[in-house]
Amino acid sequence: MPGAYPQQPGQGLPTEYGYTPYGTHPGMPGGLRVASMGNRFVARLVDGLIVGIPAMIVGFLLAGAIARSGGFLVSYLVLMLVFIGCYVVYDALMTGSQGATVGKKVAGIRVIRVDGSPMDTGAGFTRAGILMGAGVIPFLGGLVNLVMVLSPLFDGSGRNQGFHDKAAHTLVVSAQ
Repeated sequence: MPGAYPQQPGQGLPTEYGYTPYGTHPGMPGGLRVASMGNRFVARLVDGLIVGIPAMIVGFLLAGAIARSGGFLVSYLVLMLVFIGCYVVYDALMTGSQGATVGKKVAGIRVIRVDGSPMDTGAGFTRAGILMGAGVIPFLGGLVNLVMVLSPLFDGSGRNQGFHDKAAHTLVVSAQ
């Protein structure tokens, strides 16, 4: 019987009454759907393999040569700088020019500006640099990177923005 008890979001109410389809948020531009954490994980995994394998090969060769004369800490920093530098450049250029990296395309997601406009390279570098930059800090950098990657889970706005997304004023949305 209609009106017998309050309707809950998702029970067919039109958007003018506050209903938002699953995965969307009233603050999303154009009714776009928020990308799921599962899709974001798949994208990071694919991109990590694409960038990580060649970067680590080069990094290990450089770090091995430096370790003979410079010690462990210097070789660690070189290894991390090579990996982080490659990842930041890859992510920023791909996301800035196409709105998605190869991994994001595989996962069916893309990155846009908060106002709904396409990404630019400056926002791509901000986003990727904040996400990966702490990795150069020995021992604690990995923990900070983990917090950054998981930070969309802590977003109370419902838009699943990570700290790096907030800094770059971006959103990760479903590409479908």
